[in-house]
Amino acid sequence: MRKFLLIASVASIAGVGAHLAGATPGARIISAPVHARATLGGDLMVQVAPGDGAGLQWRGREWKAGELPEFLTMLRDQGKVENLGEWVALHPAAAGKLGLPASRRIVAADFAVQQITIAPFGMTGWHTHPGPALVLVKSGEFTVYEGRDSSCRGTVYKAGQSFVDRGFGNVHLGRNEGNGNVELWVMYLAPAPAGQAVRIDAAKPAGSSCNF
Repeated sequence: MRKFLLIASVASIAGVGAHLAGATPGARIISAPVHARATLGGDLMVQVAPGDGAGLQWRGREWKAGELPEFLTMLRDQGKVENLGEWVALHPAAAGKLGLPASRRIVAADFAVQQITIAPFGMTGWHTHPGPALVLVKSGEFTVYEGRDSSCRGTVYKAGQSFVDRGFGNVHLGRNEGNGNVELWVMYLAPAPAGQAVRIDAAKPAGSSCNF
C-alpha cells in the first residue's frame, strides 16, 4: 500500500554517518545514540520542497510555469507521460520548476530515532542526509546554517521548537552557540537500501561565506 507524507523545506542536523574526503567533522558532540530503527514495508511519496515556478529548459525551449498544460501535452504526444502523478514523482526537479510540488517516491524506507547532545560551542560539521529528517529541540538553542546561503545567516531554534530537513543532498551545519547543552531528538527517513547511514558528511560548500 502506498502512503503519502508531505514535508516542507527547511534545515536539519547531524546523525550517524558516512565519511567522505574533504568533509568537515563535528565538534563537542557529547552523545548521539540511536534509540530505535525499523523498516517501513511500502513506499512513500514525499514533498521535499515547494515548486519555485522558475521555468524549465527542455530540449532547446524555455517552458514557463503557465505553460504546464502545453508541456504535458507535448510529453504525452511524444509518448513520454501518461500519468501526471507518476511524472511528478519521477521528475521532482522539473516539476518544481513548472510550479508543481517537488516530490519523490521513497521505497522500503527505514525510520531511525536518535538523541543528540551537543556541548556549548559544539557543531555538527557540514553534512546532508539521504532522506528527510524531523528535528525536535528538547533543550537549549540550536542554530542551523544552509550551505546554499552565501550570507551565512543562521536560523535559531529554541527549546520546544521543531523543524524539518528536506534531505536528498541539502548540505547544512548546526551549531550550539549558547552557554548550555543542546539536546535534539531526530527522526530520520532513510530510503532503501535498509540500514544505510542516516548522515552523509560533506565538504564546506563553495558558495558559503561561513568561517567554520
